[in-house]
Amino acid sequence: MNIIEGAKNLPAEKKEEFIHMKDEAQTAYSDAKKAKTEKENLPPSSGGVGLNKMDVQSWYNVYQAFIMGAMVLLLWWPTHKKTTPFRWRWSIVLVSIFLSVADFVYFYALSIDGAMISIVSMVRRASVVVSFLFGALLFHEKNLKSKFVDLFLVILGLVFLWLGAR
Repeated sequence: MNIIEGAKNLPAEKKEEFIHMKDEAQTAYSDAKKAKTEKENLPPSSGGVGLNKMDVQSWYNVYQAFIMGAMVLLLWWPTHKKTTPFRWRWSIVLVSIFLSVADFVYFYALSIDGAMISIVSMVRRASVVVSFLFGALLFHEKNLKSKFVDLFLVILGLVFLWLGAR
C-alpha cells in the first residue's frame, strides 16, 4: 500500500491536510526544478544569453569538427601522400573525449556560485605544466628548449594573473 492509497482511509479533516501537504510538496518541487533551469539558462537580464551551457558546448564541438574537417581537406589532404600519411590511433578519439570533458568541468566550475574566474582560469592554464612534464618525461618529446620558453611565458602570465587577483 502506497501513501496515496493509505490517505483514502483517513478521516475527512486529515484528508484535506494531506492533500494540502501534497500540493505544497509538488509546488516546492516544481519551484526547485524551475530555479535549477533558470540557473543553467542565465537570462539576459542577469548577464547571460538564455542558453544552456551544455548546448553551447555541444554546438562548439560540432562547429569545431566542421572547421577542422575543412582544414584537413584544404591543407593536409592535397599533399598527404608526400608529407605525412594518416595513421589511425585510438588516442585521436581519446583526446577529443578528454578535451570535451575538460571543457565541461571548466564550465561547471564557472557556474558554481562564488567561483572566481581568475582562479579557475589560472588552474586551467596551469595544466600545460603537467602536459609539458608528461611530454618530456614519458614521451621523450623533442625541442624541449623552445617548448620551455613557451611554458615560461605561460607561467609568467599566471604570475601576473595571480598578482592581479590579490
